[in-house]
Amino acid sequence: MSRGRKYFTIIPNVIINKLKLNPYEKVLYMQYKCVAGEDGACFMSNESLAEACGMSSRQVRYVKKELEKPRDELNGKSLISIQKRTREDGGDMTDCVVVNDICPENCNCIAEDNGMHEIHEQQNIPGGVEQYAIQSGGGGVEQSAPKQEKGDIA
Repeated sequence: MSRGRKYFTIIPNVIINKLKLNPYEKVLYMQYKCVAGEDGACFMSNESLAEACGMSSRQVRYVKKELEKPRDELNGKSLISIQKRTREDGGDMTDCVVVNDICPENCNCIAEDNGMHEIHEQQNIPGGVEQYAIQSGGGGVEQSAPKQEKGDIA
């Protein structure tokens, strides 16, 4: 199992406010974000996920497929990618679920909600922090949102 986040988990605003996710989809996505750890992958079994999320294993399997579907609001990206794994003897292993980076799409949704243009550029800020600048109609940068990097405490 991946190492989980110790203190808090960052959930993009687009998950909460923009996408029409049902409660099962939201809670499973949040669980993946919580346990993704440093490598951005979750190896929990469907049974463990079901117990952690308060749903059945069958519901977890269904919701995983829904979260893997491309979404128009995210420019065709899906929220997660599922990699099936098998043992050397051909037996099944838990899936490797990767939480996809939707930071640029999240910033674009914020910009649209505030009447701004899409992300203008990606900037590297001193100290290794990568941010996405959102440009207003007047050409000035109005706001920026930090991109979560591997190794960030979240």
